[in-house]
Amino acid sequence: MLDRGAGICQTALSFLRSCVTRSLILIAALLGAACQSAPVANVASAVSSQPIVLGRGYDIASALLGEVRHVNVYLPAGYTKGETRYPVLYLIDGGVD
Repeated sequence: MLDRGAGICQTALSFLRSCVTRSLILIAALLGAACQSAPVANVASAVSSQPIVLGRGYDIASALLGEVRHVNVYLPAGYTKGETRYPVLYLIDGGVD
């Protein structure tokens, strides 16, 4: 009687293994098909020779440091109209060099 139970367990285990294997093969095939059909962006055509401009840069002479420091200031559209208050974000030593 014990041999019959062990045989049933072996059969069930073998069936589960084949189901898992088939599922993994199906997932791999679907992923492969999705990767092959996805369009690839042409990175070379997207590169611009123009620099990225974020706001304006100002040079400020620091008497304390004895040097000129460069400060980048970005103001959102509509800021000069003065109708809306905006939060301020200071990035210390976060300049673009």
